[in-house]
Amino acid sequence: MKATSFKFDEKTIQLIDKLKESSHASSRTEVLRKALYLLDLATKAKEDEKRLVIKGAEGEPEKEILMY
Repeated sequence: MKATSFKFDEKTIQLIDKLKESSHASSRTEVLRKALYLLDLATKAKEDEKRLVIKGAEGEPEKEILMY
């Protein structure tokens, strides 16, 4: 596996750390992997002319992820 380093501003680091805690991720790297997976999923949906939607507990659409 290749090692890569990134530089983020403090606000982004705080967001990554918040997501790490709330998602019970083992590391910041895991948070970034999950974020990249979701971005890839949304991008592929757009390419296939599909929609990525977040549904509520009753199955009703609450938010649609739009990719431009």
